Amino acid sequence: MVVAVGFDDEDMKRDKAYFRAGCNSLRWAGIGPCDADPALETLGNAPGTHILHANAPAIDAEWLTEAVKRLRTGDFVVVDRLNYNKAVWQDVVGRLQNIVSFDMYYCGLVYVDPKRYKQNYKINFLKISRLWQ
Repeated sequence: MVVAVGFDDEDMKRDKAYFRAGCNSLRWAGIGPCDADPALETLGNAPGTHILHANAPAIDAEWLTEAVKRLRTGDFVVVDRLNYNKAVWQDVVGRLQNIVSFDMYYCGLVYVDPKRYKQNYKINFLKISRLWQ
């Protein structure tokens, strides 16, 4: 189940096509910028693995923290356009426990697992790309 939050209609179409390309049987729900709260209900009620895909400029730290708390072991959060709202990311990653997070400048990933100690990684693609030159 993928729940996309805070994107406009055009971005929602691309988002759905992108995730469906990876899994044909995917359940997908798109929730607009003004309706972020229903996403929490959708996440809590859907069976299976969840991916929350959030647009950073359209959400706040309180909402994202609450959303991550509702996820189960093995679920993911993808925060897109992270470079536009870095404060939300830093606040959420700072308060949550039992997550593994990856800050990749333009997007962030959070993996939820209560058995793990908190780990935060910063991925610098510029340094990685220089290794291959």
